[in-house]
Amino acid sequence: MPQQDNEKEKKESWSWVVHQSVVTASRAQHCDLRAQIFDYKKNRD
Repeated sequence: MPQQDNEKEKKESWSWVVHQSVVTASRAQHCDLRAQIFDYKKNRD
C-alpha cells in the first residue's frame, strides 16, 4: 500500500503549508498593528 502512504504524506505536508502561511500572515498582521499603534502614539505627542 505505498499509494496510501503517499496520499497521507501529501495531506500532512499540505496542512503544514497552510499552517505556516496562517502563522506568517497573523505574524505580519501583528507587526503591522504594532507599527500602526506606534505611529499613532508618535503622532499624538
